[in-house]
Amino acid sequence: MSVIRDLFPFFNSSTEVYLDTAATSQRLAASLEAMNEYYETFNANVHRGSYPSAIKSSNKFERARDAVGEFIGAQSSSELIFTSGATDALNLVANGLDIGDLQGRVILVCESEHHANLLPWQSFASTHNLKLRKLPLGKQGVFHEHELKQALAMLTDEVAILAIAHVSNVLGNIYPVEQLCNKAAAVNALSIIDGTQAAAHIPIDVSAINCDFYCLSGHKMYAGTGIGALYGKMKRLEKLKPSKFGGEMITHVTWEKHELQKPPTKFEAGTPNIAGALSLACAVKFIKQNFSQIYADEQTIIQYLLEQLKPLIDDNKIVLLGNIGAGHSNTISLLSFTIPNMHANDVAAALATQNIALRAGHHCAMPLMQSLKIDGCVRLSIGCYTTKNDIDAFKRALFVLFESGTESEIETEGFSSIKQTLTMSAAPSTIETALKNAPDWNNKHRLLLLHSKQLSMLHASEQIDSHEVAGCEAQVWIALIGEKLKANSNSKVVRGILAIIIEKVNALPSHEVAQFDINNYLASLGLSHYFSQGRRDGIQQIILRINALFTSSTLS
Repeated sequence: MSVIRDLFPFFNSSTEVYLDTAATSQRLAASLEAMNEYYETFNANVHRGSYPSAIKSSNKFERARDAVGEFIGAQSSSELIFTSGATDALNLVANGLDIGDLQGRVILVCESEHHANLLPWQSFASTHNLKLRKLPLGKQGVFHEHELKQALAMLTDEVAILAIAHVSNVLGNIYPVEQLCNKAAAVNALSIIDGTQAAAHIPIDVSAINCDFYCLSGHKMYAGTGIGALYGKMKRLEKLKPSKFGGEMITHVTWEKHELQKPPTKFEAGTPNIAGALSLACAVKFIKQNFSQIYADEQTIIQYLLEQLKPLIDDNKIVLLGNIGAGHSNTISLLSFTIPNMHANDVAAALATQNIALRAGHHCAMPLMQSLKIDGCVRLSIGCYTTKNDIDAFKRALFVLFESGTESEIETEGFSSIKQTLTMSAAPSTIETALKNAPDWNNKHRLLLLHSKQLSMLHASEQIDSHEVAGCEAQVWIALIGEKLKANSNSKVVRGILAIIIEKVNALPSHEVAQFDINNYLASLGLSHYFSQGRRDGIQQIILRINALFTSSTLS
């Protein structure tokens, strides 16, 4: 495994324990070199020039198409379209379908689907007055024999489209797409498979799967960003309408009309991501040549992870989601879990202070979270470069979270003096000074956890729908009780942020609240730099709610 890890330059300089491959993989050295070589030695547009660099660029671009097409089992490279990624590919299909070519009035989408394979079909259903139905999962997100029987039974001649991921980005479930697509074909339904999470982990053969469309993203499989591919059966591509128009995708243009090229060029208007295509070709070659070792290594690592976490799993301190939690083998090397009474974002933030890089939240699958009745989950995802040392570091960080607890962890790190000064009667300037002087997120994070106790707490009976702030990563409630703000959140970190904001706002005259720049205030404390975009969006919603509350109070 160390030999494979050496092929990824990221690990030469980074000290992070990287366990977020499902979000984006690290880049293969050969993929980076292919992009650099193109830009440095034969940078020219494809299909348009007759000079040497243009010919070389065109030839390598088309050989990249051949490589990716062969990798997924396409019968011809003409069935392979380069896109900017899976999202682009899925929208290309949804925007290009002619409703007249479809039978039935139902679109089936799996309950665990990523937004990229849900929103286009929501829009398509709304535009064409179709019904959107979900293929349900079992308890804790399991998909096994019972769920398969349900799904096959739902595939009737009233179905127009089946859209499902080959592998769930949240649960890691490997879905039986071959059985589902064969049933879809039998009832003349169109099948679209999102292969984003499959391509780096399991074999793909679109001919055997018998799907109509299949898509993937390069950045999930060790290639560059902004490159992906869409496979389509030729008979489907010939009927599919292009959604982008421009140079290269036509054979003839007059003032009155134009004539389109045949697939795949028909769908590749403008200058493509040539360097990205070359990087993707290198990545598929690497995966194909090393697949046996990659698969064996990843299975070894995921089993080792489960062994290390067994005490926590047995004691129900962590709850696993998906097939892996039910002991089923049809899953990739991905583990999603929740910790009772602890918000997923708080878990990820705490682990980040110990240099563990993983993802928490809804993972672009909010309807799945709603079905599972959770706000979000923590996801650990493994790549071909993940080692047992990475798992050991994760285990140590997780056990610190359970064994030390927030209070003792803070005290052992020398924060006891701060704790003594930050009492209920402490002035806001005390925490402000501490945050400004805290050198990094590790220290700021601990201060926020500690200061969360100072929040002017909204009582549980007041945590009602009308007080809830939509658009936050965690649940947040804010209300104006009398002339003072009170709030609550199911995330301890968010409660700390709310405490900082609310004690400042409550100290202002009500008519000055709208002029107070909360974003600049948080930036002055050195916090904003560490906020994800999702957290920034949530804070913006909090700011809007606070301003609305005081505006309404002033008007009344």
